[in-house]
Amino acid sequence: MTMAHPSICFLGTAFKTPTPLFISTGECELLFAENVKLYEELKAVPGNNVELQIGQAAPHDIIAVGEMLGFEKEAILGVRRAGEFWERSR
Repeated sequence: MTMAHPSICFLGTAFKTPTPLFISTGECELLFAENVKLYEELKAVPGNNVELQIGQAAPHDIIAVGEMLGFEKEAILGVRRAGEFWERSR
């Protein structure tokens, strides 16, 4: 199995899913452009419920590592947005 396999790399292999998808990325994330493209591809599939949350001036996975990296307020905001998305998606 290679890194290009659709089960590993979702870019270019958008799919329909009944599962709501919350994508969180930071503006300073190394893969920021790819994360945004993934969101756009998945959002374009009719019936998908996808939301993109962008941490302003934030690095990778602000929800998980925000407090450790000095982005506590941004992490809290990201968690709040994820929770709101979850509530709307139920």
